[in-house]
Amino acid sequence: MRCKIKIIEILAITDSLVSYAKSHNIDLIVMGSRVLGGFKKLLLGRVASGVSQYSKCHVLIVK
Repeated sequence: MRCKIKIIEILAITDSLVSYAKSHNIDLIVMGSRVLGGFKKLLLGRVASGVSQYSKCHVLIVK
């Protein structure tokens, strides 16, 4: 199994990640989410939430 990692510099993070995944036929996006305390711990970060909602491929969010 081959895995390819690419790091890109962008300004509009959510839109750029989703469009990059779509244009390059990405199967899976793996990303981290900030670990917060208390009630915020139940919520995802802004970028992780946006990517998981708008991406057409699978998204794995690691806390």
